[in-house]
Amino acid sequence: MIYRFSNSEHVAYEAIFNAITRLETFADITGVTLDERCLLSIYTRAIATNPMGYCYDPTRIEYRYYGNRYIVYFNKLEEADKKFISLCSAVEFERMRIYENASKYTDPYDKLLSVYAYFVRSYEYCGQNRIKTINHSSASQHLYSKAVCEGFSLAFAEIVNALGITCDIISGRSSSRAGQEDHMWNIVTLDNKCYHLDVTWDICTKGNVEAFSYFMLSDNDIGLDHSWDTAKFPQCSDDSLDWYKGNGAYIRTADELKALIQRKISEKSKSISFRAADTFSYRGNIVRIINDYSYSLKSPIKNIEFSINEQCRTMSFKIEYRDTDQYL
Repeated sequence: MIYRFSNSEHVAYEAIFNAITRLETFADITGVTLDERCLLSIYTRAIATNPMGYCYDPTRIEYRYYGNRYIVYFNKLEEADKKFISLCSAVEFERMRIYENASKYTDPYDKLLSVYAYFVRSYEYCGQNRIKTINHSSASQHLYSKAVCEGFSLAFAEIVNALGITCDIISGRSSSRAGQEDHMWNIVTLDNKCYHLDVTWDICTKGNVEAFSYFMLSDNDIGLDHSWDTAKFPQCSDDSLDWYKGNGAYIRTADELKALIQRKISEKSKSISFRAADTFSYRGNIVRIINDYSYSLKSPIKNIEFSINEQCRTMSFKIEYRDTDQYL
């Protein structure tokens, strides 16, 4: 686990985890003193790390005292109660497909990227007006190809932990132009270093250009639009595994941007994406660079579609070229 448990939290986690393993709906946590919000967080963390966690409703718990005994109650999903075998078969089939695809790689980074890319390419965010309890669970995207942040984060953690990579969940806040809201994402450990991943936001912002803006981020990078209880998690200080850096698309200067655009256009790439360093302002130069270079190649641009995430400093655009024969 990556989360920094207190002694009481660890006792509660072990009791709930073991109860879920037995497919029970209660756990005896006598001797533990935790408030409901903390207990719900511990329960959700047990779901994320237990292979049978997808059978449970992660949204609510109840607790009661019986004399000196302290019991916490939680619910299975309605689908797990009524159609347990069908639920397990469908979820395990989809999880095994993701697992087997990731297992083709030997490098843990490539395994992570395989799972992450599958989620982004295959699933959609569940619209606010149609959210059901199951959409918060890790079973949701396996059954319906859609979920909310909680479901995605829980499912991602379950699969990645099964691959032997330590993965946890973070409950915090995210911010956008619409304001701040409760949010959940993941944190992983790789080579004794920790990194943030937010597959939900890459699912929500995906377009015609594939890019993973929230894959393997440092505290500084994800902190631009996310906040959390930093005391409960190790520091994520390394930013070398940022997806853009690994693909030569982390831009610090105008010359680097020009070189990237020239390379992509010369290759007749239909898309370009990059992340700009916080010291570099790119928006004023990009259209001029694209047009100048495309005309020098006698292959002018017919159309450009932009997609910009100001908060995490990423930009993607789709390029449509004119027929070059008329310019030769």
